[in-house]
Amino acid sequence: MLQNYIKVALRSLLKNRIYTLINIVGLSVGLTCFLLLSLHVRDEFSYDDFHTNAENIYQVVLERKYPDHITNYAIVPHSFSDVIVKDFAEVKNAVRILGGGNNTVRVRYVTEAEEEIAFDETKLILADSTFFDIFSFDLISGDKQTVLTKAQSIVLTESTAKKYFGDSDPINKTLNTDFGEFKVTGVCKDNPANSHLEFDFVGSMRSAPFIANNLNYTGFSVYMYLELDGSSSSKSLVAKFPKMVETYAAPQIETNLNTTFKEYVAAGNGYNYYLIPVKDIHLHPVEYQGSMKPGGNINDIYILISIAVLILLIASINFMNLATARSTERGKEVGIRKTMGSHKQQLIFQFLTEAIVTAFIAGIASILFIQLLLPAFNTLIGKSLVFPFDDISLLVSIAGLALGIGILSGFYPAFVLSAFNPVYVLKGSLSSGKKFQHASECSGRWTVCGVHCAYYWNVCSEGSNQFPQQQRFGLR
Repeated sequence: MLQNYIKVALRSLLKNRIYTLINIVGLSVGLTCFLLLSLHVRDEFSYDDFHTNAENIYQVVLERKYPDHITNYAIVPHSFSDVIVKDFAEVKNAVRILGGGNNTVRVRYVTEAEEEIAFDETKLILADSTFFDIFSFDLISGDKQTVLTKAQSIVLTESTAKKYFGDSDPINKTLNTDFGEFKVTGVCKDNPANSHLEFDFVGSMRSAPFIANNLNYTGFSVYMYLELDGSSSSKSLVAKFPKMVETYAAPQIETNLNTTFKEYVAAGNGYNYYLIPVKDIHLHPVEYQGSMKPGGNINDIYILISIAVLILLIASINFMNLATARSTERGKEVGIRKTMGSHKQQLIFQFLTEAIVTAFIAGIASILFIQLLLPAFNTLIGKSLVFPFDDISLLVSIAGLALGIGILSGFYPAFVLSAFNPVYVLKGSLSSGKKFQHASECSGRWTVCGVHCAYYWNVCSEGSNQFPQQQRFGLR
């Protein structure tokens, strides 16, 4: 039965090629816009969700209160790392990252033939040995437990290793930098584009002696991330941070400024530390000084989602209106089908099938349009998005979307068409919607109200300008 419905639907669509083409083009354009925006939104929400333990990873950030303003910082004092792990049982692990941003470092490699390969790099960072424990950046070679334990050790990304060493093994080879010589101890896969962290080199934090040798609870120097144990609330941990500031930062402030901490706070100063889930960093609405990578804004994403839904809604309404506008043209078809024994439910299902088939064809066309427009769209938004044909869940979602549009857009026209009375339709009693001003013009005639395709039988008295009785027809 379903196969027959589809055959009839295709036959009807091919019979009315111009109408079908208008419907498919209009709906596919709307779907294309919706899917392009959806790909962008999907990518924005995917930032840092590839980490195995992403739900328990947080960045420590600072709201620094000054007497006349407030500034938010993504970098914090480096000495709090050991303190937080030691004092708070909720914290399982911590990692500090130094560098990144736009800092340029000259990196050189001298080959066995004494040829120098040198580049100016901006993505060299130093990190604690826990870096590869907390973050799920896969190592191709090297042990994540030991690659960053020794001073002057460094891990390269796969593409960086190829840039300096070609196809040869980079392990134990030496790179010269502005921070001294580094021995390559590991190679990891390239940093995913949907990560707020950017790096081509990860050196050991032990290579920066001032980090280990200088206690600092007030100066901003490193990015700091915590891994919680999973059973603790981040809010309860943040509630303990003011006490931590009083214990460790206050004595340094009093020594450096020759004032009491109470007087310092009373003057309008303050250090408010709090946590951001790693998956929320990219779209966090607050702007932070010193962020490693420019992020987006969750409010902008909500606006894009609204625009995408609105475009899809307009395309669906347009699709529905075009189908409804053809209702009078298909009146005789309905009359003949009902005369031959078709039930109302069968007609509804037939017209819904036509709408669904049209929506599916438009969905396929929209995927082709996306492939054509994606390069230009990537240039516009500054990304390298690709349509994931291997993502079964996405393809199923698109198919479900087409099915939903077909059902929602086709239900109303299908209901209207299937409700025509075959007796009056086959008599040719449907008019174009002309309104008769005099009873002599309207006696014994059908008129179309033009609103929601409701039809009325006008029974008039000869010589009267009034319609004493209106009997609705066509809806059984």
